[in-house]
Formats: sequence, structure tokens, C-alpha cells
Amino acid sequence: MLARHVRSVEEHEATLRDPDKVRHERCLSCKIGQLYVHDRRSRIYAGEVLESGEAHTTEVLVFRCDRREECGAIWRVLPHFLARHLWRRWTLVGTVLSEPGPRRHVVPRRTQQRWRRRLRCAAAVLVALLGDAPTAEWVDVAVAASADASRARLLAAAGGPGRLADLAAIVDHLEPGVRIM
Repeated sequence: MLARHVRSVEEHEATLRDPDKVRHERCLSCKIGQLYVHDRRSRIYAGEVLESGEAHTTEVLVFRCDRREECGAIWRVLPHFLARHLWRRWTLVGTVLSEPGPRRHVVPRRTQQRWRRRLRCAAAVLVALLGDAPTAEWVDVAVAASADASRARLLAAAGGPGRLADLAAIVDHLEPGVRIM
């Protein structure tokens, strides 16, 4: 699950202290069960290090449906600023995609190449999803990008790499599980 309203590290830390801020009222799978905090998993901000030289990490809440026998669904809740499957913050991904040359963060060359290849891929599914978005802003982005757009052109229509987190959040809202990168 993506907690779209958790946009900063500070807000995320507040949800770790009070899980009710991101707990859904009912299980998203069975729609009956209550969710309880099942676990907390450590999540590394890959490519970012603290001044001490240690990896920058945070915890992610893991909820489980209380209807264990009938449903038993498990949900990890990621804050808006973390890129699902990429183990990085969207701001870092955007920085890598927009700035050529050496940087102070460590992102392997092959990872950067993979991200740039993904930008060249077709964005037809994403454009179709945004065409049904609940706000005119995202519908306008879909129209500006056009159905035959690459992900790079869609991202440019959305406002550039600084909007990766917002684009990921609206796509997740429209169709959970669809990746933008």
C-alpha cells in the first residue's frame, strides 16, 4: 500500500509512532477484517549514506488482516516519497535521471542505465490510466503526452523528474501495482 499523504520523512516517522495514521479501516483484500500492526521492516534508502558513512534506513509498517484463516492478507505501507521496487526515494531517482555526471550519492551505473532504458519504454498503459484520472491536471498530462508516448515524454508532460512521486501516487491510486519505473 502507498500512503499518499505521507510526503516527508517527518510525517513518516509520525506514522511509525501512531500507525492509525496509515491504517485502513478494513482489510483491502477481504473488506471485512481489521488490520493490526504485524511487523516493522527495515527499509534501506539505497544510494544514500549518512554523514557517519552508514546506510540511511527507516522502518516500514506491516499490517495483517485479523481474519487470519479466511484472509490473512499482509500489507506493507510505504510513504509517498519511497519508490516501490527501487529501494530509493523518488527525489534520488529524479536527480539521477535529470543530472548527468558525477554526484554525491551512489547509484550503480547499471542501475542508472536500467532507469534510462525504462524511460524509453512505451507509456501507453500509464497514459490510458491518467486519461481516467479524477483530476483535470492528470487528464491534461495524458493528453499532452499522447497515447504513443514514451515514459520520458509522459514524465516531461507531468512536469519532469521532480514529479515522479506524484505520478507514481496517482497511478497507484488508479491501478494499484502498476509501476512507472
